[in-house]
Amino acid sequence: MAMIDEELDAFETDPVRGGHPLLATIGCAVLLLLSRCGGGSSEAGLSSDAMMTGIVVGGGLIGLVFWAIAYAITIRRASPRWKIASLLVLVCVGLWTGAADVAARKQAFSRDVAASRVLFQQARVRKPGTALPVPAGAGTLTRMAAAHVNAAFADLDRQSAAQLQAGMAEILQLRGLRKTSAVLDQCDRFDALENSARAVRAKPTRYLDAARAMADADVAAGTIDRPLTDSVLEGMLRNRAAMERRWDRLAAQARTASQVCRILARRHWTTAPDGTVAFTSHAEVAAVNAVLRQLDPVPETVPAKPTA
Repeated sequence: MAMIDEELDAFETDPVRGGHPLLATIGCAVLLLLSRCGGGSSEAGLSSDAMMTGIVVGGGLIGLVFWAIAYAITIRRASPRWKIASLLVLVCVGLWTGAADVAARKQAFSRDVAASRVLFQQARVRKPGTALPVPAGAGTLTRMAAAHVNAAFADLDRQSAAQLQAGMAEILQLRGLRKTSAVLDQCDRFDALENSARAVRAKPTRYLDAARAMADADVAAGTIDRPLTDSVLEGMLRNRAAMERRWDRLAAQARTASQVCRILARRHWTTAPDGTVAFTSHAEVAAVNAVLRQLDPVPETVPAKPTA
């Protein structure tokens, strides 16, 4: 009887005779940890506490699956103490990997939010004609912001270039013009600029299209949750009033330039030594000032050359 008890004790303490539970437990734990280290920077699963809890519990279930595989291979021959211990270890490691996954996703989301804020700060000092760069490995929110802002800047740059080419600055500033300037015979170009500005203004959500397409692709790929991207799109949509005012201003500038251009086309003025327009008719001065007040309630008065 004593020999039987000794054999049972040896069986319970000898992992070789009772399978290899220690090696199996260590191997499965390493595989669980490697699976966590190999994870990407997904931002999915952060839209609710229930989803984050599910990620942690899912890690525990994965640990249970690993234990079941190891159990079928070798742990089933181990003692009850080894079976319970290996189960607890692998489930706990699985839960830890799930919690680490949630923490990594939160960090990725925080980095993404911070990078998108930096992007908007760069937008304030952007040079005309340049697009905001998107950092390598940028998250969904940053790429959505870049797509939205760069689309808006592209339209604004095209409009600004067209205004410059049409001579709007010279017309509105009443400077750098001569009676032979070609711009005075092409006043209808400013009408076209007004129409193009109003066409852009009529589509307030046009800049969301690229951002929405990017969000749809990443949601489909499972790298971010729909509620997170929807909240960003809603924020972009709330800012459309500022963009609409910008295009209203551009349209008003083009309309004003068209009206001033037609007044200047009468050639009732001369070019002063400093390059500014000097009207020879007080009626023309009043007409130009009346037009400019439509654009700016308190414009600078237009100088008139005294008549003899």
